[in-house]
Amino acid sequence: MYEGTNKLVWDYFASIAAHHLPTGLHSIRVGKTAQCIGDALGLDGVIIHEMGLVHDIGKKAVPINILSLDMRPPSKEEFEIIKTHTRVGYDLLKDVLPLHACIAGKHHPTYAVAEYPLLLSIGDRVFVDVCVPIVTLCDFYDALMTRHNTAYTSTNRRSVASIRELLEKNFPKQKEQIDILLGSTIGPYVRKKRIA
Repeated sequence: MYEGTNKLVWDYFASIAAHHLPTGLHSIRVGKTAQCIGDALGLDGVIIHEMGLVHDIGKKAVPINILSLDMRPPSKEEFEIIKTHTRVGYDLLKDVLPLHACIAGKHHPTYAVAEYPLLLSIGDRVFVDVCVPIVTLCDFYDALMTRHNTAYTSTNRRSVASIRELLEKNFPKQKEQIDILLGSTIGPYVRKKRIA
């Protein structure tokens, strides 16, 4: 368990890692990368790390055979099942970890859960609205750098410049966060290990 991590968060994380190890490893990378950005921006990096650890908790409800698609894109039906993970994750966490529930529910803008848990104060909602784009960026970056699929060809993975271009195209309002991400200790590690 990472120092400072809430035991309940750790238990939820462990459950998704037990269900599908690659999702668990992805969640660790997203959490650590989000923490680097949060710390650099003066936010609570520990909480943002925890949010990254459980952002995909709803994938516990997605069958392993669908989660394990790596060399082909999902069919339309499979993608509809994958999209449910935001709602499932939000519903699973909203009464016990409301901040984390928002990240689980909102980290895919095209099929995000719109509401906030009733337990959240206005200040917590503002914090969530700052954290969601960070975790979303880190989620996208990790998928780009670690998955072998047809969505991102090896050509797109060749240089930091092409990675930056793709990130800025998809996250035009987050250039400062992209600078932090690509300059962090996580970014260079992933680039060296995953790009040949």
